[in-house]
Amino acid sequence: MKKILTSLLVLFSLTVNSQVIDWDNFDSSIADSVYFVEMNKFRDSLGLLPLTYSKISHDNISLYVTNQNVKEDRIFHPDKTKVVEKYNTLIEKEIVNALDINTSYNPPLFVGPWEVGSVAWTKQGKTYHYSTYSQLTQYLIKLLCSSKPHHKIITKEYGKINKAVGIGSASIQLAEGDKLYTTFHIWTLYYN
Repeated sequence: MKKILTSLLVLFSLTVNSQVIDWDNFDSSIADSVYFVEMNKFRDSLGLLPLTYSKISHDNISLYVTNQNVKEDRIFHPDKTKVVEKYNTLIEKEIVNALDINTSYNPPLFVGPWEVGSVAWTKQGKTYHYSTYSQLTQYLIKLLCSSKPHHKIITKEYGKINKAVGIGSASIQLAEGDKLYTTFHIWTLYYN
């Protein structure tokens, strides 16, 4: 199952990564997917294991946090305790099922999320900085790496020990004033 998911992500990334951004019709779904793929490419370039995508984390945690940033027009880490509590078990089950992990003897330990976020402007004057989703997300990763705490979070080896897997989800929203708010969430699932 893991190989199938990886193959699908690679095929999807080849199609979407080079797609030109229509800034009048910014597609957050494409941006979110490319951001996740580019984060795994970045991690791979450092010899780190890839993160496994969680749709439940994306739909309920990453989107929630990014929407709060857009709503308040500032980058911050909103309180998401209740949201995480509500979806923690569902994310765990999603990954256990997707990777066909046998948990019949010991329940897995699910830790996280670690959260990184940024804000970026799409243009200077009337000129847009990025023409493709891939360029945009590569810049966002570079921006995150300029912060030592964020760099530490995105370059940690989440699945290095035996029977552990890193899980991730991303969100990018275009807001008023040509600003992009972004978040990336990472979890770790330990199992026997």
